[in-house]
Amino acid sequence: MTQLRVFSGSRTRWIAPSVGALASLAVACGGGEMPTDGGTQNDAFDPADARAIDAGAGGLGTCTAPRTVSLTLGETAMVTGDTSDGPEGPLTLSDPCANPDATARPPQEVIAVEVPGTGDIGVAFDLTEGTAATFDTVVELRTACETTPTGLDNCFDDPSQDEHRSAGTFMTTGGSTIYLVVSGFEMGAMGTVSSGAYTMRLSAEANTAPTLTAASARRVDDDRLEIFATGMDAETNVEGVGLQLLAADGTALPLDAAVPDDVGPYYYAFDTAVTTASFAMQLATAPGSADFDGIGAAVSLRLFSYDAYGARSATRDVTIDMVTEVGFGGSCDATHLCRAPNLCEAGTCIASPETIALCGMAAPVTLTAPTGSEPTVSTQSVMLAAGGGAASGVTCDYAALASEKVLALTVPAGSFDLIATTNVAANPAALDTILYVRSECVNDTTELVCDDDYAGAPDGDYRSYALVENVPAGTQYLFVDGYAPFDATTTVALELRLRPVLATGAACDPMGIANRCAAAACPATGAAVCP
Repeated sequence: MTQLRVFSGSRTRWIAPSVGALASLAVACGGGEMPTDGGTQNDAFDPADARAIDAGAGGLGTCTAPRTVSLTLGETAMVTGDTSDGPEGPLTLSDPCANPDATARPPQEVIAVEVPGTGDIGVAFDLTEGTAATFDTVVELRTACETTPTGLDNCFDDPSQDEHRSAGTFMTTGGSTIYLVVSGFEMGAMGTVSSGAYTMRLSAEANTAPTLTAASARRVDDDRLEIFATGMDAETNVEGVGLQLLAADGTALPLDAAVPDDVGPYYYAFDTAVTTASFAMQLATAPGSADFDGIGAAVSLRLFSYDAYGARSATRDVTIDMVTEVGFGGSCDATHLCRAPNLCEAGTCIASPETIALCGMAAPVTLTAPTGSEPTVSTQSVMLAAGGGAASGVTCDYAALASEKVLALTVPAGSFDLIATTNVAANPAALDTILYVRSECVNDTTELVCDDDYAGAPDGDYRSYALVENVPAGTQYLFVDGYAPFDATTTVALELRLRPVLATGAACDPMGIANRCAAAACPATGAAVCP
């Protein structure tokens, strides 16, 4: 799967494609939409002794008689309510908050929130504490209670795939009154209900939009887009960057040409929280990003940063520069970029210290030569640590962020194929591995093979099968890698085989499992003899 990488500080994160053209990021979901459904980094959410609000015990809140909450800057208020005894909801919710297949609207409550302070105020709410996990809530934000909003940003549904209680943040103006319509999603899937008791935590604080101080962009080999930006955010709650692709005439373009109406902006969250007023980021598509073919027509980008309340910086338009990527030993300059993690030194691409250290720790494995027509098999157990790594395969469409281990394989002289696979019973099908082989450990241009998901793998099977036909004798370096960083140290079972390559006249395996014929395939019918 094509992914996107977001850097924040020294760590990296991969993001897969989603709604419209890209995948959701803010809450483990959402590239094409503003990630308003996520929780915030607002410290006002932390106190356990939130100020309880008597929002009115006299029945359901409505637009004519809403539950009223007066917030105080820097404090958390807690509102309790119950929609289970209410009639059908009187308000027509916006499309993102409504189920078009429902036969009736779930009951609703209206909370009128009196916003404190003046100027720009960030408001956060959260139903995930104190509300039954089975209550599939939706919350709609309105500035005029009787008016159905039209924007996607006004609806707060599921903050994540496994969380059905709503949470969100938004910007508003101090001294104003906004309305939160609390309701349910009429679906009934996975044991959820569309009405019930709820507890809402609310907080508000003064908030200013972040700024972008500098930005640049480049396309690498017409294959990958990389974006660099720096900025400032006084409240240190900047959360990510948004972008649009622009044609030469300034027209916004879709990332995926197959979805021409989805021109963004696209939002990407940083992988770690920003803790200083200044921040720096890099965003990159993976090599071979066919899902993002709209990039090919773009000549510039329109960038902005956004914070925990959705406040956006002013946009910056940057021209996309073209550079060529070269591997180990290649010449590098302003328009010739060393393939990561190689470094440019004195005009030449050299291996990074991390790659050199990784190769220096390669575990030796001596393979035994087959003596007949049957392969020799060696089983290994490799431990991959959580977090990032130092190398990646060149011919696989990915750029590894997972830690990796290297095996220095001693291959005997003879006519053999090397087969390395994680497609074994000890590994679950979802174990997402990458295998690649190099003749020189630090030299990425000596890659003999790279395999991500093995050929013919069914959906959900992400194991690998790397085949080097007529493997050269001597030392070959097998990299055992992950497609994305593992959350914890992960054991990977590995099977290594040397498969005999047979001469004409030798008895052979028509399935090609035990051996292979040098000149042509072993006959599937008749005598199983190498032609």
